[in-house]
Amino acid sequence: MRGTLSGRFEPYKPLAREDAAVMIARAAKLKVESDPDKAYKRLDKLFTDSRTIDRYAAPSVLAVTGAKLMEGKPHVLKPGQKKQTFYFEPEGSLTRAEAARIAMRVLAQQKKVPK
Repeated sequence: MRGTLSGRFEPYKPLAREDAAVMIARAAKLKVESDPDKAYKRLDKLFTDSRTIDRYAAPSVLAVTGAKLMEGKPHVLKPGQKKQTFYFEPEGSLTRAEAARIAMRVLAQQKKVPK
């Protein structure tokens, strides 16, 4: 794990979902798109708030969502809307429930727990 841009670790600061995606992608050794612009183009198709994901995190968000380790949150359907849309909420804090789900998904992919 790495600290922030200022070189600080900030252990008591809440963990943003986009920062969690970066850490998970590194820890799981996922293949990450090297071009953030390409990552954004793909993320635009997945999340309505894709352009609010910080540039450094966009490739990792794409990698962890593609690996099904993290997921977006569903918008409430509007009257007459048929297709469900999702948002990532990159600045939102990762909840304990989300962290537990991610850990179980990683362990399941590594075949360390039954699916």
